[in-house]
Amino acid sequence: MSKIGVFLALFPIFISGSCFAASGFIEESPTKWRLQDYITSITVWYTSAAQCTNGHLTLPNVSADLNSRFWSTVMTAKVTGKKIGVTYDASSCTITDYYLKEE
Repeated sequence: MSKIGVFLALFPIFISGSCFAASGFIEESPTKWRLQDYITSITVWYTSAAQCTNGHLTLPNVSADLNSRFWSTVMTAKVTGKKIGVTYDASSCTITDYYLKEE
């Protein structure tokens, strides 16, 4: 079998991992969220993320600047009543993207 044939035979094994990880999405006002800062990561509790126990989401080990930006975004939304959109990996409950809705 040629090298290309072997590659094509094994290709489904390589792509069956994180490429197809299920993602979740929420968009809500974070007034009931509880933030916990663990210095290298932030944990959010009581979101409406149904796949995650107690709405638990984690912003993974990222830079201090990104932690600060996320914390500030959530606090701004809490004070102003605006919504935050969060995309997360449903299997690990890890935040992959977020935004502040401008309405």
